[in-house]
Amino acid sequence: ENALNFSRFEIWRCGLGGEAVPVVASFLEKCANLEKIRFTSCRMGHSELRGLAPSIMKCNQLYDLNLDFNTLGGLGCEAIATMLKDPRCNLRILRLRNNNIDDEGAIILANALSRNDKLEELHLDGNGGITRAGWSAFSQLLCDETSTNATHMSNHTLNNLGDIISLNYREFPRLVSSLQLNESHDKSSVRTTKIMQSRANLDVKPLFQWDLKLLPFVVNWIDNAASRTENKEASDVASMKLSVIYQFIQSHPPQVGCVDAKSYHCLGNEDSKVMHQIMVQAMPAMAIFMLFGAAKTSGLV
Repeated sequence: ENALNFSRFEIWRCGLGGEAVPVVASFLEKCANLEKIRFTSCRMGHSELRGLAPSIMKCNQLYDLNLDFNTLGGLGCEAIATMLKDPRCNLRILRLRNNNIDDEGAIILANALSRNDKLEELHLDGNGGITRAGWSAFSQLLCDETSTNATHMSNHTLNNLGDIISLNYREFPRLVSSLQLNESHDKSSVRTTKIMQSRANLDVKPLFQWDLKLLPFVVNWIDNAASRTENKEASDVASMKLSVIYQFIQSHPPQVGCVDAKSYHCLGNEDSKVMHQIMVQAMPAMAIFMLFGAAKTSGLV
């Protein structure tokens, strides 16, 4: 009965296999209040972990799982991935140092974290089988640059992969940068910064259904986002604005003649003037597009 009140369970430097697995699993099921579990240097392989995983998952308050110095390998990563994908999983710290994990195992773990917004630390030091391919999977997990929406939907929680990454900034700059950004509790700012840093041009096609009415708000968002993003050059911000304007105008050419400074009253006086200046600068490109569109309609091109 006293086991129900345990907050920590530790076994280390002993063999955990054979008949020991069901005994330990049965004990864990009685410990509903466990917050930390440690199985280090227990010669635990993937089969032992699979036997313990269901019982571990029943510990709803568990936030720290230490499996350092075992032999989990890629198959063990599959068992861990199953746990990480479970919405009941509340792990914030997972320690997997020296576990014979290679690129395949790393990719399995990275994929499992695509919809996990709770795990903050995943310690992978000592797994020499993880090369650039494995770390690249984590880089894409934290900042997927395939589209603006993909960047927005990236993992913004994981902020620690162990010392091996923090000590190799030059080799994995994007990964280290994303990990550092994720340390912030302001996840809205994290998403914004990643989008601004990773995309020179925003794809705003999904916003076209609101016509030009949404354009001022998009440009205003770029200004606000740029003010919260370090090392974002003014020329880059202006280029992004022009790109957004061109995409909107390209989608709605007939409305160009109706655009003037008053159209941007929602931005405030100063921003309205800036917006109007940008529109004036963009007019040559808009005119070319309109002429091309008219020529195409007339069958001249």
